[in-house]
Amino acid sequence: MSNNSKITLCNPTTYLRRPFPGPWFGSCEEFYKQGRTNPVRGTYSFVDENTFVIDDVDESKRFKFQADGIDPGVTRTYRVPNEDTELVGTTVAQVLSNKNITGPTNTVGATQFETPTVPVVINSTAPTNTNQILVTTTLSNATWQDISSVAVSQKYTYSLLNTKASAYSTTYITIAYFPWSQARYGLFMNGTLILRTTIADRLLDVQLLDVTNTTVIASQTNIASSGTVTILLGSIPATDATVLLQVRKDNNAGTNPIVEGANLEFDG
Repeated sequence: MSNNSKITLCNPTTYLRRPFPGPWFGSCEEFYKQGRTNPVRGTYSFVDENTFVIDDVDESKRFKFQADGIDPGVTRTYRVPNEDTELVGTTVAQVLSNKNITGPTNTVGATQFETPTVPVVINSTAPTNTNQILVTTTLSNATWQDISSVAVSQKYTYSLLNTKASAYSTTYITIAYFPWSQARYGLFMNGTLILRTTIADRLLDVQLLDVTNTTVIASQTNIASSGTVTILLGSIPATDATVLLQVRKDNNAGTNPIVEGANLEFDG
């Protein structure tokens, strides 16, 4: 018994048996006696409700394992990593490190993003629309905002017309084509049609027509003077589309208005 005197798991309220599913031992003495025949490789079963691990200094500090959540007839195994570590609790506030969370079944929620200096806290308000992005409002806070409200400095310009074209008809005529690709341009914002005009004595009407969806996405009528004209796009195509730049004059008499090049410009 002297070799086993430091074993604290055995006490009068602990039920033990060896080997599983062998007979129950009714006393600590019987348990130790049987265990001495093979104290290293012996197989013992402990009743979870009555088995405690206690602190070596303060015996009032103790814990026990519970097996009641396991299906009948099933044995579950906990494999110990080759490191000193701690158990992770599902509802305990703990700091995890060196973890790689992968797989399509994992759902990761976050209220802040870590940076090398201070964490960036996400505003608790959920996105209110589609096409919103997370924008830092301070060095330590972020919130969801519409893409259109975010300041950008990048401009994308596409040439619609790099030559002169005459508005010789009082009905709209097409002077340029633009192949709209939703995959390439669908996230563009703040579109503007920019063109140069030479006008003598006739008024000029201009429109940008999404012919695929039969939608006028920009227009201006009664342009009366030469110079640079900028027309804001009221919308952009929602699908792949053919976009036409069309012009007309107000009257058959007089000199035909001239369009001297045209560009489309977007914020990226």
